[in-house]
Amino acid sequence: MKTMPKLLLVVISVFLLIGCKDEVPEKPSDSQTIKQDAPAPKPVEVPVDTISVHTAEQQAEIVEEKTTILVIQCSNGYGYSAQGYNFNPVVERELKKVSGFEVLRFPYKKLQNVIYQGVYDKKYAKPIIDKVDADIFIMTRFAENMHELPINYNGWGYELKLLNTKTLKQKISIGKENLKSYEELEKSIVDNIDKLTEDIKSIK
Repeated sequence: MKTMPKLLLVVISVFLLIGCKDEVPEKPSDSQTIKQDAPAPKPVEVPVDTISVHTAEQQAEIVEEKTTILVIQCSNGYGYSAQGYNFNPVVERELKKVSGFEVLRFPYKKLQNVIYQGVYDKKYAKPIIDKVDADIFIMTRFAENMHELPINYNGWGYELKLLNTKTLKQKISIGKENLKSYEELEKSIVDNIDKLTEDIKSIK
């Protein structure tokens, strides 16, 4: 009977030992430790200067397509140009100031063996259209009442005709007769450049 209490004491001691062992915290594995200690990844920051930012004006410039213009040599300016009278440069100069227009230099090389003198109607302009890529042709002439040099006429005059090279629609735009001098002719072109601009934009 004396052995009973001893046996009971041994059983209780075993149970206590097992219970203590279960309460010992589990040591985390190395991989778990690394995961807990590793800092959270930072979000990637894109530098502002690498982002393409355009203002409304810049976007409009990107989208805008320029109207290309070729001023054909004056159809009846042979004698006048020899005397220094050629108003085509005035037309070109003024149109270059207009936003959305690109005035082409006259392409003498491209038009070798092509008749470009005396052209004042679409039926004579096709050989030029075939060689030069421009949206609008401006054909020019001195007024019909100017026939001879030296001066022997009723006054200075001019006329400009537009030709849309895609639709072949043509239209007389600005012009004036009975001007007192060549300087007045040039001034008339400058004064009426807005009308010429509107006609170029509207011819379809």
